[in-house]
Amino acid sequence: IEANKVAAPGFVPMFGALTPVACLRAWNSAAFRTGDEIAESWLKFVGERLAKDADFPREVTNCQNANDLMVLYSEYWQQTAKDYAAELSKIFNVTCAAGRSIWGVGPDACSKAPRTSSIN
Repeated sequence: IEANKVAAPGFVPMFGALTPVACLRAWNSAAFRTGDEIAESWLKFVGERLAKDADFPREVTNCQNANDLMVLYSEYWQQTAKDYAAELSKIFNVTCAAGRSIWGVGPDACSKAPRTSSIN
């Protein structure tokens, strides 16, 4: 190279300018897949819950006394809480997996998140 000339960067390094677009495309694709998976899971869950909720009045009519009704209500609300906790846990896990794949976070990042419920 002559002393009065500066070396041009060349053509190939210019492709590095496209990297943000590629990253955005990958992020967008992962976000849409995650949204689809969450929506599908939620709609399935709501359908199952509505079926269980629709059976509840029939079960109430089968109660013979106040104690039967109290047990039925108790079991119904306990099961409802467990169902919602399980579904929200699935959504949380799908969201965490998407976050790990998008941002390259280690697999234990979501498991270290604070837990506020002890429903099994």
